[in-house]
Amino acid sequence: SAILTVKAGWSPWTAMGAGVGFTVIISLFVGVPSLRLKGHYLAMATLGFGSILHIVSVAAVPLTGGPEGINNIPHLNLLGLKLTTDKHWFYFGWSMAILGLYFALNLIHSRIGRGLRAIHGSEDAACSLGVNTAASKILIFIISAVYSSVAGSFYAYYVRYIDPGPFDIMHSILLVTMVAVGGMHTIWGAVIGSTILTLLPTFLSYVSEYFKEIGFEYTPDYDILLYGGILLSIMLFLPDGLLDGINRLKNRLGRYVIYHKNNLMLDKTNISG
Repeated sequence: SAILTVKAGWSPWTAMGAGVGFTVIISLFVGVPSLRLKGHYLAMATLGFGSILHIVSVAAVPLTGGPEGINNIPHLNLLGLKLTTDKHWFYFGWSMAILGLYFALNLIHSRIGRGLRAIHGSEDAACSLGVNTAASKILIFIISAVYSSVAGSFYAYYVRYIDPGPFDIMHSILLVTMVAVGGMHTIWGAVIGSTILTLLPTFLSYVSEYFKEIGFEYTPDYDILLYGGILLSIMLFLPDGLLDGINRLKNRLGRYVIYHKNNLMLDKTNISG
């Protein structure tokens, strides 16, 4: 989007549409060869491809500006209103996030979504039920690419400058960690994971102010150590994410309460008898 608006003079919305089309093509290019991969292997393959794109964007100086990036990106115009302030983007960003979440939830509860959930549970079982697993995987690649493209375009129009830096391997690892932390079995897992890992560095930077006397101060250099530690801990102790862990804890507490309530009622009955 930034290349087309700055270097070709396209309108932001037209450039955004072209960006979506381009990412759909890329998603097909990545998705079709990746059909045989599952789970963490698929995530690693997409991380590797992301690293390749990052290297290409740094090297393609005439097109992307290289490490210097592209600046003077025009403001996004919404129904005659230019989004120029943080307040504008606050309301617009939340509106788009809610709209995207609404679409994702409806997709999950649709016929396509039920097929995707069946594939997530057991691909062989889904095949036996007549689910076209290859087409479903490619479809979810395309939908994910559209989400990423639109979000990336909005980011470029918000900061009005973009370079390859924010899209390196560290950023990709952060996204994978967000999904793993929240849980891969539900849309809300991504929401919870992204919220926690977005706020956590800010919280730690604030807390570190109280530990400066002993020589500790949280800096961005600790990010990769923090995210790696969180990802490792989640994989070891909560492989299905925080939401699944909370649900299991809630179920155990519920059974515990019911068990002791029944025992208490039985004791009262015995005493009365």
